[in-house]
Amino acid sequence: MVCDGMGGAAGGNVASSTAVKVIAEQITSSFRPGMSANSIKNMMVSAINAANISVYDISCSNSELYGMGTTVVCAIVMEHIAYIAHAGDSRAYIVSHGALTQLTRDHSVVQELVEHGKITALEAKKA
Repeated sequence: MVCDGMGGAAGGNVASSTAVKVIAEQITSSFRPGMSANSIKNMMVSAINAANISVYDISCSNSELYGMGTTVVCAIVMEHIAYIAHAGDSRAYIVSHGALTQLTRDHSVVQELVEHGKITALEAKKA
């Protein structure tokens, strides 16, 4: 799992560490061997949503942390299958046969501009 905080040094650290803790707790308490792919997906989405709520609640309760947030990318690997969930612009990659392949698509304004043909991928890299 990777959580990359934003919102200043203090805010970013609090947001990312909170997200890691909540997601890990949620998955640890919910995971069961033999879960279906759909159940794993739902569990991961629920864990990220719970982390989002926790980060938001902390942000609202402390003016120094207001507006903090974090990206997240997490994976569960079972029987040679990787289940990946993410939010934001932290990416998941796989290395296979010496090649690096991006598995996720950024959740960002820049990515939306690329997808809608407003800017090129090269312009996005410079943004």
